[in-house]
Amino acid sequence: MLRTLPVAVLALLLPWRLEAAAPRAKPQENPWVILLGSKQRPAEAQALLASLEEKKPLQWLKPTEGFPKLVASESLPGLAPGLRVLVLGVCGSRETALAARARVLPMVPDAYVKQLSGPAPLACPNPIPLNARLPKGAVQLASVPFKQDKALVLSLYQVNARSVMECKTHDLLFRLEYGREVLTEQTHTGDCTGVCTPEAKQEGEAKVAEIQKRIENDEGSMSELDYNFVECISLTPEFLGVLGGYERPLFFVSSTSLAHHDVPKRTVHPVGVACGELTGSVDGDDSGPYSDPVKYFTHAEARRSTKEGADEHTFDIGVWEQSPGAADGGPPVWKTVATLTEGCDFYLSMGEH
Repeated sequence: MLRTLPVAVLALLLPWRLEAAAPRAKPQENPWVILLGSKQRPAEAQALLASLEEKKPLQWLKPTEGFPKLVASESLPGLAPGLRVLVLGVCGSRETALAARARVLPMVPDAYVKQLSGPAPLACPNPIPLNARLPKGAVQLASVPFKQDKALVLSLYQVNARSVMECKTHDLLFRLEYGREVLTEQTHTGDCTGVCTPEAKQEGEAKVAEIQKRIENDEGSMSELDYNFVECISLTPEFLGVLGGYERPLFFVSSTSLAHHDVPKRTVHPVGVACGELTGSVDGDDSGPYSDPVKYFTHAEARRSTKEGADEHTFDIGVWEQSPGAADGGPPVWKTVATLTEGCDFYLSMGEH
């Protein structure tokens, strides 16, 4: 008597190729597989899958149902035997496979594509489109490719330049681009604050005149003039530079805020891609030893931190400078100016070094 097995049991018994064919996908000869990694031991492969989930690599594409998945390498013709491989998908052409890989590369830099030596059902991820137009008058300030795929770039544009009274400001637009496609973008907005209308300026000038008169009559203090009464102040983000010696594109930009007595103060921000989004944090230590730390980040470089307790996600950020007192032409010396810690954010600490 023929016994019918439940569908769930059949799914466990069928090899990967038949399982993928369930949605009636026809096998194609020599397609391209996208691999996120491989391990020899099942426990290591599961750990790899768990670590990738934390990095959120699927923000900009939609895999076929059931993917990414761990399979035995023997189930895919042409792969080295004896491995558990993490498959993102299988595409009909090298171009579509590379386009899918590009959307995970910022989080999975070791992802790669390989042409199979035999047939396999197609299960190619679909890109998630972002309908984004570059604003009119945009000026590109920087564009840095990822080393694994030169078509994948982190770009920076100055957009929306404008004036309010004497204040001039603009926005900074960060974009992760693959060819003509925009994967994600983020805007740092400029502002004009303070006395930014003719009426407010007139009132401020009258207030200053009143304070000055009281000071002349020994009825006021000079400290009363420490505040802003007449200026429209620009709080504008500015591009500083690209971090050298780092494994992926990272920009340094500055923002401006008002400190005590309305004095403008600049802060450094690293901006890059992490955990499926463009991200950047503020300077982690406002009490750094430098009166204007911004100048160090126009040509800063990164190297693995050698400090006690530092892990592989911690970097010293520094510059090469002429040694004080050295004769002209002497070798430059390394000067550490900050510490960068990477994760799902970039934390910059400006402590004493």
